[in-house]
Amino acid sequence: MEAHVAAPPAQAGFADSARSIPPRDPGRYALLDECRELVATRLSRVIRETVDKLGEQLAMDARKSSDVHEQSLLLDAVDLLRLHREEIEQRFRRSFNTVFERRLFSKRDVAQDAAIDASQLSLVSEESMEESLAVERIVNRARGRLDPDEVLGVRARFGALLERDWFEEDQHPAAPEAVFEALKNTLAELAARSEVTNRLLEAFEPHVAGNLNGIYTKVNERLKASQILPTIQRQVHNAGTRTTKPDGEAPQAGAPGPDARALADGAAGAAPPGGGEADAMDAFHALIERLEKGIPTAKAQATRMLVDPEAFGLADLPVSPAEPPLLQALTHLQQTAHAGPNAHAKLIEDLGDRVREQGSPLDQLTVEIVSIVFDYIYSDPRLPDPIKQQLLRMQVVAVKAALIDRSFFARRQHPMRRLIDRMTELGADPEVEVGPESLLVRGLAEIVDWILENFDNDLGTFQQALARIEELGSACAEQRQQWLAKRTDEARRHELLVNAEEDARAQIALRIDPETPELVREFLYRWWAQVMARGRIAEDPVLSWDDGLRVVEGLLWSVAPKTGEEIQRLAALLPKLIGALMTGLKTIEYPNEEREVFFNELLRAHTRMIEAVKAPGAARRPKNPEARMQMDSQGVIRFMPKPRSAAMRAAEEEAEAERARALSGLVRGAAVEVMQADGEFLRYKLAWISPAQKVFVLSRYPEDSISYARDDLARLLASGRVRRVEEASVLDRAIEHVAQEESAAA
Repeated sequence: MEAHVAAPPAQAGFADSARSIPPRDPGRYALLDECRELVATRLSRVIRETVDKLGEQLAMDARKSSDVHEQSLLLDAVDLLRLHREEIEQRFRRSFNTVFERRLFSKRDVAQDAAIDASQLSLVSEESMEESLAVERIVNRARGRLDPDEVLGVRARFGALLERDWFEEDQHPAAPEAVFEALKNTLAELAARSEVTNRLLEAFEPHVAGNLNGIYTKVNERLKASQILPTIQRQVHNAGTRTTKPDGEAPQAGAPGPDARALADGAAGAAPPGGGEADAMDAFHALIERLEKGIPTAKAQATRMLVDPEAFGLADLPVSPAEPPLLQALTHLQQTAHAGPNAHAKLIEDLGDRVREQGSPLDQLTVEIVSIVFDYIYSDPRLPDPIKQQLLRMQVVAVKAALIDRSFFARRQHPMRRLIDRMTELGADPEVEVGPESLLVRGLAEIVDWILENFDNDLGTFQQALARIEELGSACAEQRQQWLAKRTDEARRHELLVNAEEDARAQIALRIDPETPELVREFLYRWWAQVMARGRIAEDPVLSWDDGLRVVEGLLWSVAPKTGEEIQRLAALLPKLIGALMTGLKTIEYPNEEREVFFNELLRAHTRMIEAVKAPGAARRPKNPEARMQMDSQGVIRFMPKPRSAAMRAAEEEAEAERARALSGLVRGAAVEVMQADGEFLRYKLAWISPAQKVFVLSRYPEDSISYARDDLARLLASGRVRRVEEASVLDRAIEHVAQEESAAA
């Protein structure tokens, strides 16, 4: 039987729980993560596609406007989209994930949440009410486009998944407020003027809002498939109705009946939480006692607890930080890190001594895990040594941050983790220079110096450092923008060439018949299609497209079986045909050895054909009425087209689907590795994809770039000569490594 849960009141207020309760079932946390990834991926795709559309749209609006100020705003917006088109999607995704998690697991009181108004999305300062109202209008306009039933489903099911009350309409983690907050943050990071940011938010709104309903539908379908509130029934409650909570506390007017939570739990297939938090605290204290007694299995259990979001990272366990004397000792060691990476070994030794002298068993375990994590990071071959050296200087800081907030290992949004993730992300970027004196390494060294000097016990220090790193990343991006612009101009020309080659191969395929020798097939598809393509795009072609097509028809006719009457026509045709082939092949890079092999084999094929016809007693061969190429009495070769069969169309569709599967998931900014001549792999960044997705540009600092046609890249991916790079952060991999080692040892 399906569970039915009443929807929140249509006109009355709805009491939110004071703080969210984390899902106790590990499967629920995985489902939350899957939903977050679904929303982030689809929204990021919308942002990417919208950026591609808006540049031309805003430029056209600027040309039409007679207002000089308006023109300036629009052109500034166009410039921002053009200069940062590669970054906007990545920055938006990162910002949205932060906003999503903050909203999902926020522990603020409801009264505090209600007090937060549109100033959160303010485009300039808090004093600028006009800007705040402008953003509020954008959000309200976006909400007006949404399907109330889909919104209701997301609010209710996210609440049920977290074993808490329904989310308010503007508070759920995928609400328009969250989306435009992330987009505003993204544009602000790119140093856009407030007016430009406002104009871009206006331009993005219809595109983003128009896709939100579809995203909500997917989320609801996924959650219903997992039996999270399969059915929701609307019920309008009286605004004056007052019900009693199970514990006797009177809820706000219009709140749901006392069994709403239990019904939500039943629909989701989970038991009500009951006294789960108290039980968790008892279990935690028992584990610490076992750790203090040195029980062997306690260490593995405590490690798994520290790195497990369900067990620790999202739990409401009031675990105390390290004692002040230990933190003060670490602050002193932190200053020593100014001496540079060469002092690292002695520093870590001193760190261990301090923790053994002044720390608890849990403190000692925390330091041990941090050390293992940093050892793993240091051994990662994808990180350049100059970046590793700056990370090593931060190890004491990371220890102190983990002792202050022990969710460091379990929570990806921990400020210190976000800082390390961004440093490693920039350091592993194939397009960024990472030499000792490069802009990135010098900038990171200055930021690390600042952290070592300023971090005491306020994790907000890392937020400030992260903002400085984002500025550094933008400066590095601008540094390579001119170089990348040149490469993309070349790639656009390459796309014209690829399109022309595809058209040439399609025309060749129509003219080839089953009797065409393999030698000629391969030559036409592989080499002559290139000749025809260059003839199409060149301003003053050596051989025009039409002339190239006539060469195809002449070559195919020349190798088809002949009657006795056709031999003389062949002899007259061959000198012109060979001359045209030679002329056309000079326009491409055709290897001399292949040229020699092809023309020698072509000569032998013609010789065998002539000898077969002239052989004594050879039967008179009738003209083949099915041949695609026919020569008329005036010596003109004519193409006799045949309709494509259903099997041919099906084969083409399957080939297209196979290419799409091979390239699925490849987006701008993705990292890939390309096999070199010596068998080693080098890391590249997918810098540009043509609008038609037929040309892909891979780049690597300082001047290395590769431009691949779609079919070529699909073949290389299938063969393993090009491979995708795992997207997980270096720190995520390190912590997962620790968890796996402890699980294996347990």
